[in-house]
Amino acid sequence: MLRPALIAASLALAFTAPAHADRLLIERAQASEGATLPARGQTMAQVEARFGAPARKLEPRGGQSAAWPVIHRWEYPEFTVYFER
Repeated sequence: MLRPALIAASLALAFTAPAHADRLLIERAQASEGATLPARGQTMAQVEARFGAPARKLEPRGGQSAAWPVIHRWEYPEFTVYFER
């Protein structure tokens, strides 16, 4: 008796969580549509000239081989910029 109810409750909970997460992602994407962001392909100098110094420059990662280029990450209050060299 308890087993079918437990299975039904588990299935109901399993299908409600993804719908909520999808909605949050859509709202976040719509909110950022009007934001001014760096364009793809801009250099570090171009980004810094337009948006100023980042709040934080993280240590570069990668570069162990040609297949893994060095990635630089700059964090601004509203967005993060990734540079690949």
